[in-house]
Formats: sequence, C-alpha cells, structure tokens
Amino acid sequence: GDQAFSIYFNWGATLYNAGRYAEAVERLRQATGREKPDPMAFYFLGECLFRTSPVRIEGGSQKIQPLPGTAEAFQRYLELAPAGPYAHQAADYLKRLGAPVAR
Repeated sequence: GDQAFSIYFNWGATLYNAGRYAEAVERLRQATGREKPDPMAFYFLGECLFRTSPVRIEGGSQKIQPLPGTAEAFQRYLELAPAGPYAHQAADYLKRLGAPVAR
C-alpha cells in the first residue's frame, strides 16, 4: 500500500541524493509498482538508470547505451505529470536518448 510506497520511495530518494544511483534503482522500481503510481518515482528511476547506463566512444564522441527501462521511466513520468516540475528535464532526457516525447 501507500506505506510500502513511502518506504521504497524515501529509501530510493535517499540513495539517489547520496549519488548511489545503482542501489536506488531497485527501491525506485518497487515504488513504481503500485496501482496509483507517483510520477516522481518514475522520474528518479529514469535519472538513476540514465546515470548508471554504460557510455561508449563512437566517432570521437560519447554515446550512451541506456539501460532497459530508462526511456520508459521518463515517458511514464510525462504521462502522469505532463506539466510536472520535471517535465522539461524528462523531455530533454528523452531527446538525448532519441526516444519519442509524447505529451
């Protein structure tokens, strides 16, 4: 229920704020798996996945190889909160990933 969401979200957000992105992913995934999802859980999940995605050098420039679910997390955030406080950032991440930005 909501108590489990609060625990996982707060735990994930604490790890995120500490820069422990890979550890935060699992807690945030747990926070997103509920009937009435919270958009912020998806945004933080997308950020953590993006920040832990491998980067390769291609033609002299860095190219991110997004982990599975990265674009989907930002897309879900925008579905749930199209005018939310991180809508612009989520759209920017999607553009960087070459993923569609639906609003």
